[in-house]
Amino acid sequence: MKIAYLIPEFPGQTHIFMWREISYLRQWGVDVNIFSTRHPDEATRAKHSFADIATAETYYLWPQSSVYLLSTLAWAIFNYPKGFVEMVKLCFTLKLDAKPVWRQTLPLLLVATVLARKALESDIQYLNSQSAANSAVLCMLVKRLVGIPFSMVCNANPEWWGGAMLQKMSDAEFTVTVANWIFDQIRSDHPTLKPQQVIMAHHGVDTEK
Repeated sequence: MKIAYLIPEFPGQTHIFMWREISYLRQWGVDVNIFSTRHPDEATRAKHSFADIATAETYYLWPQSSVYLLSTLAWAIFNYPKGFVEMVKLCFTLKLDAKPVWRQTLPLLLVATVLARKALESDIQYLNSQSAANSAVLCMLVKRLVGIPFSMVCNANPEWWGGAMLQKMSDAEFTVTVANWIFDQIRSDHPTLKPQQVIMAHHGVDTEK
C-alpha cells in the first residue's frame, strides 16, 4: 500500500519520532510519501541530522503559484464536481472553534485540492494526518473530493486541536491516541464512537538500541 504522511511544517524540532515511525514503516515494506503544509521557519526547524534528508523528500503543499492553484482548482471542479460541492459544504458545516468557520476552512480548500491532485498523481491510497488540527481538515476535504480514506493522530489534549473533534474522528478510519489519559478522555467525551474508531499506540523505543 502506498500511503501519505501529512505533517504540518515538517521537519520541526519535535518531529524526530515521526521520522523514526516513517523509517520503521519503510523497513516493514510500507511505501510512505511525506507531505507537509509548508516549510517550518528557522527557529522551529529540526536541528537533528535527519532534517535535510526529510526536507528533500517532502512535498510542500504551500506556497504554490497562482497559475498552478487556478489550474488545480479547475481540475477539481471539472473532474470531481460532486466531490467539490461536498468540500464546499464541509467548509461551512464543520464545528470548529474559530468563527466564522468559513474564514478558516475556505483557504484550506485550495490546499486540499493540491493535496488531492498530488496524491492521485502519486497513486496514494491512504492518508495519515499526524495532527488533529488543520491537517485533519485537509484530509476530510480530500476524502470528499476524491474518496481517499484517512486516519489521524491525537497526541495531546483533545481540546487543543481547534474543535470539531467528533466530526474529525467519525470521518477518519481511526484515530491513534498516544497516552492512556487521551484515550480515556476521548472515550468519555464521545461515547458514540465505535471501538475501532479510537485506538491506543504508545510511542515506542527500539529495545535493541
